[in-house]
Amino acid sequence: NVALLLVSTMTYTLGNATTSAINFVSPSATIQTITFGMKATGNLTFSGAGSSYQLADSFSATSSVWVHTAGTLNTNGKTISNASYSTSGSVASSLSLGATDWTLNATNTPWSTATNSNWTLSAGTSTLRLNPTVNGMSSLAGNVFNAIVFAGAGTSRIGSSGITCANFTRTGTAVRTDTLMLDGDLTCNSTFTCNGNSITNRMFVKSNIPGSARTITAASVSISNSDFQDISGAGAASWNISASTGGSGDCGGN
Repeated sequence: NVALLLVSTMTYTLGNATTSAINFVSPSATIQTITFGMKATGNLTFSGAGSSYQLADSFSATSSVWVHTAGTLNTNGKTISNASYSTSGSVASSLSLGATDWTLNATNTPWSTATNSNWTLSAGTSTLRLNPTVNGMSSLAGNVFNAIVFAGAGTSRIGSSGITCANFTRTGTAVRTDTLMLDGDLTCNSTFTCNGNSITNRMFVKSNIPGSARTITAASVSISNSDFQDISGAGAASWNISASTGGSGDCGGN
């Protein structure tokens, strides 16, 4: 029941992320363990229908692309740092995160799970950390994330299918162009946090289409130094934030 076992004392030579790819194709429903032994591997594919894979240790390879098209992948609360995660198709696929703290380093589509009609998520107490991205983070409707964190300079984008999570955080940097752009709606069952860097280096929260409002629903909000345009604020939270913390600026269409 061991799919892969690498150990820290071995030598592992990586060609590149593509040529050193590893494909997990077993259809066995018995849990198969994967141990990386602190080695940075190439791209990983999980494609065994009805399979069950479980990480036994943490993983760090910033250029490694993960594609999951079938079976169960249990990250088992381990820490992960890689380029991206995606799934597509219609074969039953499930992702169980537990307490995993997962950093996705790609600047173009680090997370894409909206095109698999049979993908399910068990988020646990996990945290997903993403860079500002060219294309949106998108997910199949009905799946609820725990914590999603966007940090860094640039535009962070939510895809047209929208996102539902417990907590969402967007943190700005010392520039005037940091943005949170919504192609779809964002639902936070707990807290929506949006903090620009300063009174002058503010966060801009907007719809991807001027004049077409997007909805952010939250039970509570924590906002500073942020300006809003074409955003409908919903939920129990108050969106009219005091100017003493940089306020929630009204750029129209809200």
